[in-house]
Amino acid sequence: MMAPLKILAEAGGVRATRRKSLLLTGYLELLLQQRGLAPASAVADGARGVEIVTPADPAARGCQLSLRIISKRPAAEAPLTMKVLGQMLDERGATVDEREPDIVRVAPAPIYNSFRDVQRFVDLLAECLKAE
Repeated sequence: MMAPLKILAEAGGVRATRRKSLLLTGYLELLLQQRGLAPASAVADGARGVEIVTPADPAARGCQLSLRIISKRPAAEAPLTMKVLGQMLDERGATVDEREPDIVRVAPAPIYNSFRDVQRFVDLLAECLKAE
């Protein structure tokens, strides 16, 4: 029972953990924009991107972003299901919470994840959105 408290203390306490949480989630949002994956309106024809549906206010969103997967591919192509996207990411070492029909929730945990992990996730997501 004391192990979680010890881990939190080693991470610098609640304030430090919340600060890192805000930074990680903000970094995730920034990288999605820089990679051209968000906003969805910026995604080129024939591609996929994301719409961030979580509130823009960091105080209102916790440590996660809910991403709606937007496709600008021809309607004749089979749609990318969230189950398939979740499996593709999982095979590459990234875990998300997928919600059909078009949402994945990404939560960089401040005690366990680094800024490099967030960068790697965005790279993997871009790869998966292009692959299918």
